[in-house]
Amino acid sequence: MLVGVCPAARAQETCSAAFTQWVKLSESHISKPTGTPSADQGSRGPCIAGEPQRQELLRALASVRGRCEASTETAAEKEHVKMMIGINEGFLGSVALCPSEAPPKVKAERVPTAPQPRPEAPPKVVTKADGVPPAPQPRPRACLHVARQAVDRYAVINAQCNGTTVLAVIETQAPSGTIACKAYAVETRIAVPGKDPLTLNFECALDQRKCTKERVAAMFPECDW
Repeated sequence: MLVGVCPAARAQETCSAAFTQWVKLSESHISKPTGTPSADQGSRGPCIAGEPQRQELLRALASVRGRCEASTETAAEKEHVKMMIGINEGFLGSVALCPSEAPPKVKAERVPTAPQPRPEAPPKVVTKADGVPPAPQPRPRACLHVARQAVDRYAVINAQCNGTTVLAVIETQAPSGTIACKAYAVETRIAVPGKDPLTLNFECALDQRKCTKERVAAMFPECDW
């Protein structure tokens, strides 16, 4: 379930207030279990409408982390919110997609027909020598981690997906409020210069599924490619 945090009694630009706004946004995308499940359906936990909604919440959560870096709140307050951000990132990576609702069945009038030959069952597909299909693979966790290395330098580290090149979109927010973005391909780690706060806005495994430079460039046309 989503983990919230009570906002500090400060202006809306604070780290805590930004996270509270994110929690409100997440409630519009994530469905909570309702009613009592039947015996044949089993229990049903929270679910998210689709992958676009999952990526929207992850990008918004990364933006909240960037606000926390620039916030004037105490270190203890910011660390508490950052802990909440980490918990919710892990939750978003594991929450299942909501099943589509089947349309109501319409009872049709039965018309007698001639008996049809019973079709043969299709051959069972096996992928292992012992005849046991492989277990479904879990959804991969987020690959990248952003850390400040010096006053004027950050490091973007591929901490979770060794052997995979990750395409990332990094946002930089200047003191004037101007936001610029740039795309990077990260194999193990890269150094990103700059004193202003950085935000990891988007990441995906390069050339897997729909993760290509062309597709991501169309999603972020304002970025430096």
